[in-house]
Amino acid sequence: MTVITTLNRIIWEEYWRPQVFGNPATIMVDAFASLEKDIWSQAATVMTPPQRDELMDLIHSWRITPPPPGGRGLYPVLRFW
Repeated sequence: MTVITTLNRIIWEEYWRPQVFGNPATIMVDAFASLEKDIWSQAATVMTPPQRDELMDLIHSWRITPPPPGGRGLYPVLRFW
C-alpha cells in the first residue's frame, strides 16, 4: 500500500493534474497526499528509518525509469497481479 499510494500521489501531481485535468485534480492530489502521510506513519511502526529510506529511493527510481508502453499510471505495472 505504501508504494501504490506514494506512486499514485506522484503520478497525479506530475501528470494528471498538470497535463490532463488541471486544477480540479487538486482534490485527488490532496487525497493521495493525506493517504500517503497515513500509510508512511503505519510503515514507521514496522520498518526502520533506513528501510523506509530505501523504499522511498526505490519508488523514486521506478518513477524516473520510463513506464512500460501502454499508458500512464500503475495499471501497466500492476496488471499481472
